[in-house]
Amino acid sequence: MKEIIMWDYSFAIPSLMILGLLMSNYFLLKRLPLRVNRYFVDLLIIEAIVISSDIISSWACEEYRDLPRTIVILTNMVFFIFFAIRGHAFFAFTCSFLGLDPSENKFRTFLCQLPLIFNEIVIISSPWTKAIYSIDETGYHRGKYYMLIIFIFFFYILFSAYVSIVYRKNIKRHRELYGIIIYLVLLCIGLTCRTFIPQFLLMDTFCIMAILTITLVFMNPDFYIDIRTRLFNTEGLRMYLNEMNSKKHSVIAAFIINHYEEVVEIYGRKQMDKGIGLIGSYLKKTFPDLLLFYYRSGRFIIIAKPDVDIDDVLDNIENRFNKPWTSDDTELYLNVSFTKIDCNCTRYSTDAILNVLANS
Repeated sequence: MKEIIMWDYSFAIPSLMILGLLMSNYFLLKRLPLRVNRYFVDLLIIEAIVISSDIISSWACEEYRDLPRTIVILTNMVFFIFFAIRGHAFFAFTCSFLGLDPSENKFRTFLCQLPLIFNEIVIISSPWTKAIYSIDETGYHRGKYYMLIIFIFFFYILFSAYVSIVYRKNIKRHRELYGIIIYLVLLCIGLTCRTFIPQFLLMDTFCIMAILTITLVFMNPDFYIDIRTRLFNTEGLRMYLNEMNSKKHSVIAAFIINHYEEVVEIYGRKQMDKGIGLIGSYLKKTFPDLLLFYYRSGRFIIIAKPDVDIDDVLDNIENRFNKPWTSDDTELYLNVSFTKIDCNCTRYSTDAILNVLANS
């Protein structure tokens, strides 16, 4: 009779708590609806399911004598299914950060998913084939092909490194390159722990460290937020325009403070910065469902869905500028002009749109 492994949860439970804090922080802050953000959300949710199911399935394996065998089998199946998905999720995030769009080449995307699909088939069939794991009257046992889940996860780590090298021109900053290297190395260490000391649920901890690295290096919202207005900044606007689909957002509007540099000389830089902040606060409070950007030199950009009455939005803004912008030590009288681009934005490059906005 084989000895049944007793699992150590001392690492997994704190990892789940840290993940909860990361998810709370992420969902409380406003983010741009970018592809990379959607993949990061997927990664957070998948990781939460993996850690939770890892703890539950490990507990079920220890208590197999008192639990129905079906429950023990199902909890392990859920864990292994999402364990496999987790490896692909890290790869998908890497691709999304590099600007690779899966809709551009669906066949290539399908080929990238084939190892995952094969892995899932083997996992789902394991209650009958005992390929990955088995549950019998003596408890949980690793299957003959258990290492398949490790190899395929490692394949996606290597594949992530490969696409990072091939598309390295899309990596703009050294810290982003170092971030990719760090989180891929952390995943390798986690896989090593899973292979050689499986009784310690350490891989979850290293995956959390990888996600924390991603959060600090790639997902910090301050990278795309203007300090004065707390609206999205120029870099955020450029990234969004690069991905913008005209079927979802086709109306771009802008308003510009007339003679901005002259107004700055009249009121002073400090007073003008406070005024810019007041305008940003008004926009966020009045139009919370619109995408709002501060583009520089008194230019504010609004991107709206086709069903939004953008003319009504601009009328409201114009009416607001008929009154002064005031706070405890600020009182500004400003005039603005408006520009609207109502077009199929897929026909125009990001630089073309930005040039129109900059020269309005």
